[in-house]
Amino acid sequence: MYSLSEKATTDLDSILDYSIINLGVEVMVEYHHSLEKCFALLDENPDLGVTADHVCANYLCFYFRSHAIFYKKNANGILIVRLLHKSMDVQQHFN
Repeated sequence: MYSLSEKATTDLDSILDYSIINLGVEVMVEYHHSLEKCFALLDENPDLGVTADHVCANYLCFYFRSHAIFYKKNANGILIVRLLHKSMDVQQHFN
């Protein structure tokens, strides 16, 4: 089963807040469901992501729409570490 780190939870909350303010409730709900399906897919197929060793050893990254999902494998599935918009400076958010 996948889980989210504190920072990933904060990232998700920010994404949903932005979506509801700028795109509306329906779009926010649809995107949230789509992200949850993507998380489950990654949990079942953790090798779908590409290595992100430039960020941290053993991290993987999977791009979903406008966001990069950074995660790592663990005994219970995957831990989603961060959810960053593709325009964000990744190094800044991991340092």
